[in-house]
Amino acid sequence: MSKKNKIAEQEVRKIAELSRLSLSSDELKKRTEDMNNIINYMDTLNEIDTDNVEELYNVNDMINSLRD
Repeated sequence: MSKKNKIAEQEVRKIAELSRLSLSSDELKKRTEDMNNIINYMDTLNEIDTDNVEELYNVNDMINSLRD
């Protein structure tokens, strides 16, 4: 999958306004880059084949021994 920018600075500016954040132009560029990196990473994770992976219900493979 291509690693192109999927979120524009205008969208980040709108999100910042809705969040009542004031961002300088440098911060706006950095946050736009951060959001695009996050989305690109999610695209990478979505490419992983998980068809034969069993669902994980608990990260600690423990059994509650105090209850019957």
